[in-house]
Amino acid sequence: MKILTMVMLGQFWPIHLTPHATVYFTTSFAYDRNPFQYPDGAIDSIIDGYIQLPIRSIDDFRTSFLGTLRYSLSPSTAIGFRVNVVSYARNTEKGYQRFKLFLKSGNFNLDVSYLPYKLLFYTLKSGSPVGYHSARAGADYRIDVGSLCLKPGLATGMVKFENPTFDFMSGRFYQASLGLCRKNNCISASYKVHRGAESDAVFSGYVQRGVKLTINEGLSKKLKLEFSASYRNRYFVSSWEGYRRIDDIYSTSVALEYRYNLRLGIVPFAEFYARRIWRDFASPISVGKGMPYNRPLLGIKLRFRI
Repeated sequence: MKILTMVMLGQFWPIHLTPHATVYFTTSFAYDRNPFQYPDGAIDSIIDGYIQLPIRSIDDFRTSFLGTLRYSLSPSTAIGFRVNVVSYARNTEKGYQRFKLFLKSGNFNLDVSYLPYKLLFYTLKSGSPVGYHSARAGADYRIDVGSLCLKPGLATGMVKFENPTFDFMSGRFYQASLGLCRKNNCISASYKVHRGAESDAVFSGYVQRGVKLTINEGLSKKLKLEFSASYRNRYFVSSWEGYRRIDDIYSTSVALEYRYNLRLGIVPFAEFYARRIWRDFASPISVGKGMPYNRPLLGIKLRFRI
C-alpha cells in the first residue's frame, strides 16, 4: 500500500528485483453491460422473469489485474511470465485466471498459455453452466522490409468444454496469421481450423477467417491513442445433413493513455463486442437461435512499471 501511495504521488523507490528483471502490471476497473454474452431478446426475458437463471445480475462491475515479469538474458533475448486475473463484483463465478510463459529473442517470439477454467454463460433452457479450459502455443517472426515489417505467425492449442452438450467444440485448433506493420500500427489476417473431438456431435468443428487492425499513435509526449478493430467469420462444419451455422463476430476498442510519469499511465477505455448468428438451428444449447448479442465495456486502467 505504501508503494502504491508513492506511485500515485509521483514519487518512487529504486525497486529492482535484479539488474535484469522488470515488473509491469495493469489494474483496470470497468462496467460490463453483458458479462454472460446473452442475446438482446433474452436479456429482456431474464429481466422480466420469463427465463430463470442462476445469475445475480445481468450486468456487473469487473476488476482485472495483469502482471508481467520480464527477465533479460541478453540485450536481445528475454523470458517472462504473465498472469491475468479477472473478477466480478456480483457474479463471482465469472472470475478466471490466465497464465502465459514467453520467450523473445530478436525478431522471434514464442509463447505458451493456459486457461484453467472460464465460465461462458448459463444455457437459456436448462440453466446449466457452460465453461471451458484451454491451452495454446504460438510463435511469430518479424521480417523487416524497409520501414515496414511482415509478421507471419502460427498457433495451435486445445479447448475442452465442461458442458457435455458442447462436446462438438472440444478438440484442437490450428491457426496461421500474417501481419503487415509500420511502427506500432498493424493490419493482420488469420485463418483458423478447429477440429471437434466428438464424431457424433452436430458440428465437427469450424473454419474461421479474420482480419484485425491495431493503431498505437503518440499524440503528444504524454498522450497516446490505442485503437483496435477486428472481424471474424466463423463457419461451422456440420456432421449431420441439413445443419448450418455461420457467425459474424465484431470487436472494437479505443483507449487514450495519459502518461503521468515514467512509471504510471492512466488509461480510460471503451470496448464493444458483438456477434451475429445466421442460419442457426433449434438446439437446447443455443444461446440465441439467430438473435444478435452485444457487449459494451467501459472503464479505466492504471499501468505501472517497476
